[in-house]
Amino acid sequence: MASAVIDSPWSRVIYGLVFFSFLGSCLGIYNSGFWQGPSLYALQARAFAVGKLGVGAEQHHDTVAVGGMHHVVNPPFPSLVLLPFVVLLPQGVDRGLSIAISLFLKGVGCWALRCILRKLEIDERLSKWLCVGLLTGTGYWCCLAMAHAMWFFAHVVAITFLLLAIYEAMHRGRGLLVGLALGAAFLSRQMMVYSAVFLVALLWERRKESGRRAQLALFCLGAGIMGAGYLWFNWARFGDPFDTGYNLLKQTDFLDWRQKNLGLFHPMYIPVNLIHLLFQGPHIEFTGPGLLKGWSMNQFGTSITFASPFLFLAFLGRWPVPLVHKALVASIVLTLTHALMYHTNGWVQVNTYRYALDFVPLLVLLAALGAARVPERWLKGLVIYSVTLNALAMFWIPFIGRGYTLYLEQMVK
Repeated sequence: MASAVIDSPWSRVIYGLVFFSFLGSCLGIYNSGFWQGPSLYALQARAFAVGKLGVGAEQHHDTVAVGGMHHVVNPPFPSLVLLPFVVLLPQGVDRGLSIAISLFLKGVGCWALRCILRKLEIDERLSKWLCVGLLTGTGYWCCLAMAHAMWFFAHVVAITFLLLAIYEAMHRGRGLLVGLALGAAFLSRQMMVYSAVFLVALLWERRKESGRRAQLALFCLGAGIMGAGYLWFNWARFGDPFDTGYNLLKQTDFLDWRQKNLGLFHPMYIPVNLIHLLFQGPHIEFTGPGLLKGWSMNQFGTSITFASPFLFLAFLGRWPVPLVHKALVASIVLTLTHALMYHTNGWVQVNTYRYALDFVPLLVLLAALGAARVPERWLKGLVIYSVTLNALAMFWIPFIGRGYTLYLEQMVK
């Protein structure tokens, strides 16, 4: 059925609607009040440009004050990505530029993914569908549309550099570059550090016996340089290389209770996070006296089961080399386990479990290998469903809801 739809004259209409939804969601959030503050990574980049570590005396969300100076607690690499733009553009980095930079980064990541899948000898048609699935059938879409807020931009940067690290490990196997790229991903999203297990296995398999130790040493050097920079950054700001400052944040709502009573990480978070990861369906919320207005998606997101089911083809995937397959699964499980014990699931988010993006690039590789073992229509149908639901959640439901709300207000006047 999916093949018939794609091969029919309606295909251009479908592509047009998806593209319109993609663009419309970006513009809609651009003009919305989702994030009224400045891009904190841009503020951090501006501080770097003038030789400072703190972003100033003004309080911002997710900044902490130490010695009269406020500091961004999130890892610093996305600020380095924005540094040239902050230096060259007097007006700074606004929402539009954040989305444009993110689009470019996603393009680089898509290129890297295509090259990786080509190395795995995945059919070109399946590769295209998998790229579409990752870009517009997962929370990657949400991260692009909300890129001005640092949490989402961090995921765009991290996924791009993780895919580049995997590509380099499979292509030429230069350990130093792989280590630096993984370090960049880690300094954007710390949970991606567990991907090191998979990358080490790739380098071990890629290199001949004589060059294995040398490339693994260079990998450790590259990752170590990035890690040492992060340790120094923390020490210079908070006096402790292992203190990111996150424990100093003043949380709000339920996060405040969780942090005060259980801490940032605790096994008690696992059941709730697991429900959000696997069982939470897409949920539309309504506001107003009669609960008829609003039409917004629940900010706790949607499980990958309902939002991105094509990823479950990963259960059918097997990496050609058993050692690498075990390392890949280990990286996914370690990342997932750590994320499930965290005090939040990525809230605020739309139609995604955002923290799953820390291992989704690895999961896509297994999904590609799984898709190669089943009829092509399975992947196509699941990707079409995922992209359609994302389009509804990111654009059509809020768009129709705004029109319905205006009509309702006219009716009750």
